[in-house]
Amino acid sequence: MDRQRLLRIRKIKVLFEIIEDLKKKGISILYISHRMDEIFQIADRLTVFRDGSYIETKEIKDTNYAEWFL
Repeated sequence: MDRQRLLRIRKIKVLFEIIEDLKKKGISILYISHRMDEIFQIADRLTVFRDGSYIETKEIKDTNYAEWFL
């Protein structure tokens, strides 16, 4: 694994730890990403937009990756 990838993985781990700490304090976070594995890892809710149009919002526990992208 190259150094850039290792650095990115470490930075993401730190970011997710910060997000978890904030969530425990009741602080909301708006996390925008196209990396769905990250979304399903840290989010409580998922809102999908396609081509700039709102599609739907769901609780993460009530959905899965395949519902949206397969």
